Amino acid sequence: MPTKKTVELIESYSKVCNEIIREFAKKQGFEFYDWVGNETGGFVSFDESYYFNLDDIIHDLKTSQKKLFIVKWQEDSVEAHFKGITDTINYKPYCMGARYDLLTKNEQN
Repeated sequence: MPTKKTVELIESYSKVCNEIIREFAKKQGFEFYDWVGNETGGFVSFDESYYFNLDDIIHDLKTSQKKLFIVKWQEDSVEAHFKGITDTINYKPYCMGARYDLLTKNEQN
């Protein structure tokens, strides 16, 4: 059985995670749907259409990315997959300028 302190810490963590999600949803104009698998701190569903992990959400807020930039990254990732590109660009490198068209150019050289 967890200690009182452990329970308090977990409750605080959950509260902070949900505050971060509310801030992100407000910024993006999304409606928070749910934590995937009811796992606070993991993946989050918005508008029943978009799924992001908490690390990417925090990075988006911390670096003041433009509204919906994270959606563009996700759409570019899906498009690259359908084009047969097997490499993945995570959100942080994408924010720093990494793009799928650059990957394919480098593979051709």
